[in-house]
Amino acid sequence: MQPGSTKRDEQERLRLLGTAASEPDHRFEELVASLPQMVWIAGEGGHVTYFAPRWTDFTGRSPDELLGTGYLDLIHPEDQEMVTASVSDPVDATVIFRMRRHDGEYRWMEAQIHEVLDAHGHRVRLVGATLDITDRRASDDLAREHQEQLRVALGVTGLGRYALYFRENRLESDDRHSEIVGLDADELMRTHGPNGFFEMIHPDDEERVRKAVQIAMEGGPDYSVEYRWKRPTETGYEQRWIAALGRVEFDADGPVRMLGVVEDITAARQEQDARMRLQKLEAIGTLAGAIAHDFNNVISAIMSNALVAEAELGAGESPATSIREIAQGAQRAGDIVKRLLTFGRAEDEAREPFNLGDIAREACSLVTPTLAPGVELRAPELVAGPPALGDASQVHQVVVNLVTNAGHAIGSGPGRIDVLVDAVSLGARDLGATNTLPAGDYVRLRVCDDGPGIPDPLLRRIFDPFFTTKPQGEGTGLGLAAAQSIVRNHGGTIDVDSVVGSGSTFTAYLPVATALPTTKRLRPPTRKRDGSHTPRILYVDDAEALVSLAERAMPYCGCAAVGYTDPLEALEVFSADPTEFDALVTDLTMPRLTGLQLAGRIREIAPELPIVLSSGHLTPDAEAEARACGVDAFVPKPCSVDRIAAEVLRLVTERRTI
Repeated sequence: MQPGSTKRDEQERLRLLGTAASEPDHRFEELVASLPQMVWIAGEGGHVTYFAPRWTDFTGRSPDELLGTGYLDLIHPEDQEMVTASVSDPVDATVIFRMRRHDGEYRWMEAQIHEVLDAHGHRVRLVGATLDITDRRASDDLAREHQEQLRVALGVTGLGRYALYFRENRLESDDRHSEIVGLDADELMRTHGPNGFFEMIHPDDEERVRKAVQIAMEGGPDYSVEYRWKRPTETGYEQRWIAALGRVEFDADGPVRMLGVVEDITAARQEQDARMRLQKLEAIGTLAGAIAHDFNNVISAIMSNALVAEAELGAGESPATSIREIAQGAQRAGDIVKRLLTFGRAEDEAREPFNLGDIAREACSLVTPTLAPGVELRAPELVAGPPALGDASQVHQVVVNLVTNAGHAIGSGPGRIDVLVDAVSLGARDLGATNTLPAGDYVRLRVCDDGPGIPDPLLRRIFDPFFTTKPQGEGTGLGLAAAQSIVRNHGGTIDVDSVVGSGSTFTAYLPVATALPTTKRLRPPTRKRDGSHTPRILYVDDAEALVSLAERAMPYCGCAAVGYTDPLEALEVFSADPTEFDALVTDLTMPRLTGLQLAGRIREIAPELPIVLSSGHLTPDAEAEARACGVDAFVPKPCSVDRIAAEVLRLVTERRTI
């Protein structure tokens, strides 16, 4: 048959040929020449009386040699009986057989035969059209082979096939698809319909699946999504994870159908979830160990400096240096707590100028005890340079991670780690590996080791989360990934150069700040000459040490404080004379009455009183709830007294100027 034609079309052509055979020769020859098939005509008894010229081209024989039954010896011996019977059969027929071409090759042929009858229904002649279909059969065989290969492949992989026809609202699927979703195509469409399909998807995944389908139907990327499916069971539903792929086919009027596959990935997802839980536990264990190590160092420094300060006071010497070291240790302890509380939670960090050299030297002093005895760590020299801009605590973590990583690379030693800090000005031609940076001024941190170096295949993955070359249980692969994330969040970048056998150098670039931060110092209280009022704070915290400290320190910060560890007692005192206080500072978590409950009760009595909440658990939800209770400002713990006093003075001043 001709491409795009049907059997009815072919029979109509043969009918016209049968009619044209009785017409003048030119009409018949025109029809014969227009066909790709080789036309022949046989008489009532089945003997061929006419072969079109195309037969000579195919067989290499003249029409006279083929007439009658001269063509039979060209037909494959196994097919001769079938062909003879078909010619003798007085009905229209389609015959497929093999015939020898002029070069001796047997070709597959398809013959369409039409019976021409007279007015009385008697056969007048047979008209046939024969076409070489060898190539078409080969294509059909190949297509069938591919279909079988696809069926086997899908069976091996466990994929289920589907075809969704949009305009007919019809779904076709194989047995594996029905097994995965728990419904065959008819049940799925009859019971749920096209929109009901989404009802079987977990509510948390539905919108994502709808969007993926819509994008694919609008000509976007192929449909590819993973979702949770409610698979029907005898007792109800069970949740299964399904991965679905699909490609939408279009015509001039829009999307026609989607062809795709589905896979049940429940087991893989469960395994992945278990692996992620294990990795998180390992990460938390590593974090806890690092924080314990940091805390031990900080507490040891605070205790030692406190002893020294006490001795210095006893000897009549100035304890200023020891006190400064204690303050720095307390600040570092606060940073460690903050890092623990924000672990796993995105949070905008304050960006302040800091001396990267100082941070690097302090980090080196913390890491040194953890290195093998044969490893020498050389901290950066005291060199004047521009400050970096960022969160000093997080950058401290970057230095610790890079130095620790270098120590692990060297192992038991001997070896050397050099930490270098300097300033660089990068132009467009100098960016090189730091091509994510804009041109400008940066503070550069380099951590160099003379360890074994990193091979190229590992170097490409060195910053991947959870990638580690350490034995199971000895590392999580989070250190370098965290360092890279912190540096990038600071507007910088981090690179690594390594030569196998010679060591590695990790280089971090941080933006330059304009000035170093100034250190706040408490000043002795002074009598105000202008007669202005010193704000009086109602300070409530269940930690007795903090209450006592506030009462002693607030006068040095321009305020006065009356402290209580019992919120109910504080409420009773305030209720007796609200005019005695200019502000409330309260902790969040306290026995008998929470900070929010206290703030609400105080706000009922004095609607305009400034209220400050100081807590180590200030989540976004807690802040929103606190504002609803009338809290005006928040000071996260750990914090210094002057920070709280500054908030109180600001609020009191604002109230007085309104």
